[in-house]
Amino acid sequence: MAQRYTIQQLAGFFRGEHIAIVGNGPSVVRTNSEGRRTAPVFDVTQLTSGHLWTVNGGWFYHPSAVMGFQMDDLKGPAMAAHPNADWYTSLAQEAKIPIISSRAYEDFPSTVAFPLEDAIRFFRMTYYAESVSYMIQLAIMFGVRKIDLLGIDYQMDPVTKMGIRPQERACTEFWLGMAHAFGIELAVLTPESSILKATYD
Repeated sequence: MAQRYTIQQLAGFFRGEHIAIVGNGPSVVRTNSEGRRTAPVFDVTQLTSGHLWTVNGGWFYHPSAVMGFQMDDLKGPAMAAHPNADWYTSLAQEAKIPIISSRAYEDFPSTVAFPLEDAIRFFRMTYYAESVSYMIQLAIMFGVRKIDLLGIDYQMDPVTKMGIRPQERACTEFWLGMAHAFGIELAVLTPESSILKATYD
């Protein structure tokens, strides 16, 4: 089965556009007592008019998403060890929007391989701590004009007690600095997020 999308098509579509990168932090997605994300806290399109880019199954919670990112190899050891692996892989397999991943597979027809070699040539470096790093890099390479940020919290989830990973926040803020240097307008729309704040609340 042929892939539905190419990176070149996506670059042409998003050039000069306003996007919103939506994370799965507790300001945006609820978590149940077993630690599974269950539902969106609110409709993020109430806050942004940008094209929604979502991460790690976020397109399930936000049906108006136009692109997803699943950077773990969908057939690799990280996914095999994931506690909800079947659900995550089915979301990618059945997706009707482009899903940027580490590799594209014929049996995942919506997947598009992240252009890693192009990114390394473009930025003349490599620095990745989580999927949002790839999302911001691709936004810069595509030449978007504005990035809204929602649910990229780096705050402790009150249920799972997870979410504060300083190295991930540092990497994301580095790439946001790069985006700013490329002239891209940035806006943090979920006030609970610690991103781009000097101190934690």
